[in-house]
Amino acid sequence: MPNRLLGRCLALTLALFVLLPSVALARDELKNTDPEKYYIELDTRNQVVTVYEKDDQGEYTRVVRRMLCTSGKTEPDGLEPATPTPSGRWKIGARERFGKFAAFNAEYARYWTQVVGGIYFHSIMFSKRDITTLKKSPYNRLGNTGSHGCIRLLPDDAQWVYLYLCPGSTVTITDELPADPALVARLLPKETPTPDCYEIAEEE
Repeated sequence: MPNRLLGRCLALTLALFVLLPSVALARDELKNTDPEKYYIELDTRNQVVTVYEKDDQGEYTRVVRRMLCTSGKTEPDGLEPATPTPSGRWKIGARERFGKFAAFNAEYARYWTQVVGGIYFHSIMFSKRDITTLKKSPYNRLGNTGSHGCIRLLPDDAQWVYLYLCPGSTVTITDELPADPALVARLLPKETPTPDCYEIAEEE
C-alpha cells in the first residue's frame, strides 16, 4: 500500500510539472453551469469515460455519453516510470482550449479540462498548434493505457467534456470495474476522425 500511494504521488507530481498546458485562459462559454447535472466515471480497466445524468429518482443512471480514452501508464516503459491516472473522487477545475505541453516534443492538445492537479482530460495530441496536425500514434492507442497521467480523448469528445462538464462536476476514477471487451469494441472509432467538430469558431 505505501508503495502504491508513493507511485500515485510521483505520477501526480510529474504531471503537474511537465504536462500542464503552457497557457490556461479559456474564453469559451460553457454549455452547462450546473455542477450536479452530470456525473463522470472513468473506468481505467476498460479505458472508457461514461457521463451520466439523473433519472426520475434523482440517481445518476442515464448514460449521456460514452468515450474511449487513454489514461496513464500502469507499467514502466523503458526508463520511464509508470504514471497511472490517480483513482479517487475529484472535482472538475480549470479549462484551456489549445494548450502546449511544457515538455515532450512541444506537442499540443485541445480542450484541456482539469481533473486534479496536473491531471486533465484533453484531446489526443497535435504536432503543431494547427488542427490539421492530429497525430496518428495517440489515436491508435485509444482504448489502451499510455499517457503520463492525463486522459486523452478524441477531439470531439474532449470538446464535449470541455463545454459541458463545468467546474465542480464530480469525476470518479476507478480500476475496479469488470472487463467489458464488448463495450470497448463498440466504442472503437470506425474511421479516422476529423480534427474538430467546429462547434467553437476558430481564432482569427
